Amino acid sequence: MALLSLERRQRLENWLSATGELCVHLYLPHSAGSGTNYLVRTVNELEELIAKQTWDELDLAIFRRLQYPLRGAANEAMLEQALRQIADGECFELVWLEHYYPEEYWRFATGDTHHEMREAFREAAGEQVGFGRDPCDGYSDWIYRTPDEVMVLHYELRGDHYEAKGAQPAQPPSADAPKAPGKT
Repeated sequence: MALLSLERRQRLENWLSATGELCVHLYLPHSAGSGTNYLVRTVNELEELIAKQTWDELDLAIFRRLQYPLRGAANEAMLEQALRQIADGECFELVWLEHYYPEEYWRFATGDTHHEMREAFREAAGEQVGFGRDPCDGYSDWIYRTPDEVMVLHYELRGDHYEAKGAQPAQPPSADAPKAPGKT
């Protein structure tokens, strides 16, 4: 049985043609973990990621837009842009861009102050990084209300393979969960 319907596969191919990569958040329900993020460059990589899991259930959030859009060598110019993009007191992440599937992407640093941001850029000087917000920060309900921006999939293990069980995870967040910036 195919892991993705033809319609979903085509939508993901279209998203990939626009960005060159997709950020995938893989969550294992009932595992007491927060999930793992991957950057995939093909739909085949996504299907391989799903197929090689062994947990009873999988929830995936696949993001259409390029995540960590401020990219390049960590330097003062990039830091100045980052300081303008995210206000002091708001969460940020700095990730290495050299880690694509099959590796999970590596967070170089996270923080919520401009002081922490400056320190992160100093430590990452010269490294190829991406900067922005964690797309799952707070795992708010905007993910479930914007199917044109995020594809949410749920799979259950059946014998030696996974079967899709609809587009909504088993336990969607509460309606009063925080909203992503700019989402209503």
